[in-house]
Amino acid sequence: MNKGVFLTLMIFASSLSAFEDSALWLPVSYQKLAPELRQAAKKMEALDSCQKVLRGYLHDSSHSIDDATFMIVCRAPNRKTHSALVDAHSLEVLYPIVVEVPEPEPEPDLEAELKARVEVVWKACEVQYQAKTRFMRNLKTLTEGQPDPVIDEEGMVSFTVDFDAESLQGAALKYRATCQSPDDETPPKLKILARKP
Repeated sequence: MNKGVFLTLMIFASSLSAFEDSALWLPVSYQKLAPELRQAAKKMEALDSCQKVLRGYLHDSSHSIDDATFMIVCRAPNRKTHSALVDAHSLEVLYPIVVEVPEPEPEPDLEAELKARVEVVWKACEVQYQAKTRFMRNLKTLTEGQPDPVIDEEGMVSFTVDFDAESLQGAALKYRATCQSPDDETPPKLKILARKP
């Protein structure tokens, strides 16, 4: 660490009794304003709207020590964060700046999302099933309505539909249609195989 910066940090840290060492910060060239920054932070913390000073630093509108202003960031009793600009010399609060803290996003309703996905997959599977079986003779679907989905650990959604049909010669044929969709982006695919008795 640069010797000047280390000395500056040591002097500055020693002047901070009410705040954490990292809460207040000034560039090396503005270190003579350290007591004023500490006073500005104490002044803000004395307000009802500022339960704790989180940070205090030189605002980037400052071009010299003579026109320096501090940005003091406070946490209010309601846990929201707000800021204020404070004149480095008069310690006058120039104006408060409200920092909007976004509301936390609600937790996703995974159960509802999965239910919606299962519905979409089933509708697509149903369309494919009807398209692939439309010319089969004496088709008889044995699985009534929407079958229970099977969902594996990777998120694959599968449906199985058993059905019977007849060959051109009138022989009984037994089939099982399996329709699967591995994820939200991949359309489901339906396969028809012979069903073992």
